[in-house]
Amino acid sequence: MGFDFLDNKQNLLTRALLIMLALTFVIGFGYVGGIDLGGQGTASGTAVEVNGEKVTYAQFKNLKDSLRRQFSQNQGELPQQALDYINYTALNNLVELKLLSQKAKELGLRISDEELAKDITSNPAFQLDGVFVGKENYESFITQRLNQTVGNFEESYKDELLARKLVSIINESAKVTDEELLSLYKMKNEEVKLNYISFTAEGFINSINPNEQEINNYYQENKNSFKTEEKRKIEYLNFGPSNFESAVVVSEEELKAYYSAYTDEFKENDKVKPFEDVKKEIEKKLKETRVEKVYNEFVSGFEVSDVKSLEKLSAENSLGKVAMSEFFSRTDSADIPKNVVDKTYSIEKNDVSIVFDNSTSWIVRLVEIQENKEKEFSEVKEEITIILKKEKAKNAARVSADETLKKVESSNNDLVKTARNLGFTVNETAFFNRTKGPSEINSEDIILESFQLSPENPLLPKVYNSGENFIIASLKEKKPIETNEFEENKFSVKEQEISRQRREILSNWLDKIRSQAKIVPNKNLFPAQG
Repeated sequence: MGFDFLDNKQNLLTRALLIMLALTFVIGFGYVGGIDLGGQGTASGTAVEVNGEKVTYAQFKNLKDSLRRQFSQNQGELPQQALDYINYTALNNLVELKLLSQKAKELGLRISDEELAKDITSNPAFQLDGVFVGKENYESFITQRLNQTVGNFEESYKDELLARKLVSIINESAKVTDEELLSLYKMKNEEVKLNYISFTAEGFINSINPNEQEINNYYQENKNSFKTEEKRKIEYLNFGPSNFESAVVVSEEELKAYYSAYTDEFKENDKVKPFEDVKKEIEKKLKETRVEKVYNEFVSGFEVSDVKSLEKLSAENSLGKVAMSEFFSRTDSADIPKNVVDKTYSIEKNDVSIVFDNSTSWIVRLVEIQENKEKEFSEVKEEITIILKKEKAKNAARVSADETLKKVESSNNDLVKTARNLGFTVNETAFFNRTKGPSEINSEDIILESFQLSPENPLLPKVYNSGENFIIASLKEKKPIETNEFEENKFSVKEQEISRQRREILSNWLDKIRSQAKIVPNKNLFPAQG
């Protein structure tokens, strides 16, 4: 897994962590909710270089360990994938903190020694009963508990303070007017309910029967869409550790040696069972271990280039009977495992390959390829008939919806009255707002345009697609916001919007700065991910 992961996977979790860490300025300390107390000795090395400036391995380790602890407290034991993701997230946050501090310097911001000293001595992490722990204890804490030199730590602390100054400036650019607040409040709290008629293809499909000429025309125009699947045939050996049992022999001396070394295994009622009574048990255990080893050695040392014949390979290694498959496709492979099928479709005719499937192995040779070909008309006639019926039924539903809408418009936009006169069932939605539409209708256009309706103009102006259905809808009821409720909630709405703007502005800054940066991670920082 390369460092591009950090650029391309800026999803919700990564960005949420970034904002939390950048805004609360805990990155340089390497902790979230508490200083890392683990580890002894000073860690060395570079985790990543950002525009030529180094982020130390100690900073990375402190942060990723702290993130792991926090997430483990909330989620319990984490899977390896989550741990890997936390590692990358930690490095990503350190990179972006460094970018912020560099930008702050570029804009002329500075941190004096007095500012640094004041912030460190007032930091609760370096206080005992509200009093600074003293220079000696502070330096000991940095070197022994955070595994950093005091100089490196204070440089990263300055980065943090610089980033804080920059973010403070960024935060000041977030503003929202009362008019914008009112619009936001309306978006979340104004609600409407609709009457609607739904026209579905299913309602017309039984009355539609394409003729022979239509079916044949469709076939001629779409022949390339109707092809058989390419099929393949293989010969194969499917074997496991049990095939190597005959190659493993355990001597009497080995059995007795095991019996003597592990007598506790054979105790019953505080007495050791006689050797003859447990001899077969010991033999079975030793053979299983050795058979597994022989099997693994064979598989790991297997070279496809050495295989001239599967029959000969099987005879020499007791791998069982060579089998021949029927022709199979990617989607219809009978009892052949998917990973074996996939491998079969990645090799050329007469090639040999080995595939591992659970506790067994497959050695396969591709024997024959049956190319795909166009299907005959008789083979696809029924399939085309179904396709045409669905298409025609959908068109009929749309036409019926269009005609009904015109009738509603000519009856003073009264959807309910017109629908009843025509024998249609009128449905109604639950109340919904702009941010969460009705579960009964799947259409963004309907959600947005419904809030333009009024009792004087209740009918939506067109037919809308909702999945496979066509919808005509009109306003049933509207719940406007209450002015006094808005005034009561105005402060919290403003706080939420200002916070959202600040996150968005910071995110945009970081994206722009990062796009112009040279970031060189330590390629040995993470194990290969495949």
